[in-house]
Amino acid sequence: MLCKRARISLGVFLLVSTLVLLHFTTTPYEQHDASSDQSIAQVRSLCGELCDPEAGRVTAGTFPLFGQRVVPMNCIDLFGDALYWMEGHGQLQSPKSIPRQWRSAFTLNGEVPITDRWFNMQYLGKVAAVSQWTADLIDMQVSEATVGRLAGTYGVDETNALLDGLSHAPGVKGGRVLVVGSERPWVEACVLATGASEVVTLEYGAINCTHPLVTTMTPPAFKAAHSDGSLGRFDAVVTFSSVEHSGLGRYGDALNPWGDILEIARSWCVTKPGGSLTIGVMYGSDELVFNAHRIYGKKRWPLLASNWAQHYVGRGDQKVHVFTKPHERPRQLQYVCGGAGCGGWGDRWKGAVAVYALALETGRTFRMGWRSDEISLGMVFEDHVFFAEPPGQCKIVSWIDAEAPPLNEVLGSTAECISLHMNIYPAALSRWHDYNDVAKQLWGSLTLLPVLQQRIDRVPDNLRCAQLRLGSSAGGSFANDVQRVGTPNTVEERYARIMTWFESSPHTHLWTDSAELEHRWLETMGHRAVAVEGPIVHIDRDEKPSERGLQRVVIEWLLISRCHEIAYQTGFIQSGLFLAPEASQVRKISEGAFAD
Repeated sequence: MLCKRARISLGVFLLVSTLVLLHFTTTPYEQHDASSDQSIAQVRSLCGELCDPEAGRVTAGTFPLFGQRVVPMNCIDLFGDALYWMEGHGQLQSPKSIPRQWRSAFTLNGEVPITDRWFNMQYLGKVAAVSQWTADLIDMQVSEATVGRLAGTYGVDETNALLDGLSHAPGVKGGRVLVVGSERPWVEACVLATGASEVVTLEYGAINCTHPLVTTMTPPAFKAAHSDGSLGRFDAVVTFSSVEHSGLGRYGDALNPWGDILEIARSWCVTKPGGSLTIGVMYGSDELVFNAHRIYGKKRWPLLASNWAQHYVGRGDQKVHVFTKPHERPRQLQYVCGGAGCGGWGDRWKGAVAVYALALETGRTFRMGWRSDEISLGMVFEDHVFFAEPPGQCKIVSWIDAEAPPLNEVLGSTAECISLHMNIYPAALSRWHDYNDVAKQLWGSLTLLPVLQQRIDRVPDNLRCAQLRLGSSAGGSFANDVQRVGTPNTVEERYARIMTWFESSPHTHLWTDSAELEHRWLETMGHRAVAVEGPIVHIDRDEKPSERGLQRVVIEWLLISRCHEIAYQTGFIQSGLFLAPEASQVRKISEGAFAD
């Protein structure tokens, strides 16, 4: 798999210098109008307490220079269209000075001095300084980093300072790591040398990369990935000599007093709990060297690292600091489905797996239950993940039949508890959590009632299994059931083919919702038929299935684990194919006929 410049499935984080306050074409910043001030005011309002240097709580941390700041922020707002534009400053040259009306915001109300040093290096929307990253180039730098001889952009000592920080950063080794701002792949080489399994790089300019473990993206590609929910979360974020330039216009980005603060805040939003941020920036006494960079001291450092926990302070001219994202107090994500639209067991199971995947991605505690007036999972399982009724304080989100749900409604939510109604495993989730893998993990966390497990254990493990579903209704005639799926000849032909296929097997099972077809199968197969006791029920239509009826549904579903050959027809069986033995042969019955 080669790294690709706009591969949405891998996702990427951070729009470097993202906020666009104003888009000019010919008017210099020095000659702005009232709309400029309105833009600043709007951004400041939407940013909230995060961008207010007087807001939040700063306490003494473990780092000697600056304290640790905790402040409310809204991840949904930080990624919203109102704040997240992708245009640059629109000037022929980078700005040489800050408009007078904006100086207070840039200098923390006059607390940070300004000196002049001007650069005009407009990469945004163009190509990076080094636009071709070959696999050989990156591998060579990984080898040099491994032995401590990689010069990188700032010399061997700075490179080794970064490597030292990475060795103390949780989530880098074996993890999916985001690198923010990288003209040359030396930071990526350090991350790979530390043991990362995957690197995603965001850079202003386009990069063509051919290394199998490195993916590069530009801001528009990241915006698209976040919007469609495929971004996922990262185990660690790494940035070196990048964010201190954000919002200064040096690289073509629009002026933004809070560009650096917002970038690191967004990194917090997409980092998994327990993950880390490794960052190297200019360090010392607070100073704004316009438009070159910021120097971080005791005033701006706490703002930049808002809500990150201090973990390790390293060395270097751009001193490397490592932070972690604290594990939050347990927040719940509950799978709830009941009433019309939820579907049968297969649909509900797929919905539960989808919610479980979102719980894994957000670090939330998973809970599962169906409405107690309809069905009780206590008839089947004994486990602490169930609840009878969702607590009243839970935010309710319904994504019934939603093939492309707005995943960010959950991924970015700060609600303590979310009750999520789902009956589909959406494609966007599959990009970062394979259904079968998550389904196995969820199933492995559940405990089947011993009496049901004993019934499964008694079943032979070499079944030949087929499904013939008519959509039968309780009390309906066979003739009426047949009309639901086709002509009598179609159903009889399919049934006959299944029986022929069964003839050479010592053990068979027929999944059917037709009592008549089940009776005929039992008579035909005799001792070779492995039947399940209990009434045939329809969870999606029966008002309240009996305990024996629900247990039969689950046991029949679990028989998938005993089938070495499977011919299935509907989502009921498809949802449980993760249970099938690894060597089993699976085929789908399509177009109303049994495929040989």
